[in-house]
Amino acid sequence: MIDGIKYEKIAGHDYAMMLFSDSDVETYKDNLYKINKAEKTIADHIIIDSMSEVEKKFAEDCERNDNVEFFVKLPDWFTIQTPIGEYNPDWALIYKNESRICFVAETKSTTDLNKLRPQEKMKIKCGEAHFKEFPEVKFKHVKDLSGLL
Repeated sequence: MIDGIKYEKIAGHDYAMMLFSDSDVETYKDNLYKINKAEKTIADHIIIDSMSEVEKKFAEDCERNDNVEFFVKLPDWFTIQTPIGEYNPDWALIYKNESRICFVAETKSTTDLNKLRPQEKMKIKCGEAHFKEFPEVKFKHVKDLSGLL
């Protein structure tokens, strides 16, 4: 029961206790993207799936773009239940002066759904249907940040 227990100092409390799994702390160093503008996200590194060039460029563009107020690579545990299994979108971000609008992005090397594996295509369609229920959230399948504009 104590495997995976982690203690952290938190302002206003002596310590907080939380559980984490091995997947939360284990990754390849080559899959880490170092954040340069810490004020734009919650971590100093982002785990990039298999060091995807598309995801790496998206993170770089989010850091460079002055209109992006905040961005985060969604963790593996952030999933949407679909009829074909769990779906994990890639990113969430907020633009400046649009604090209520959050973009959830699925980054792939192509925006042509017909060029994706059938499973990926179906999960993206399920993600679109899911986020239609939340008018303040916009979901887009993009290959780069400019696809959100």
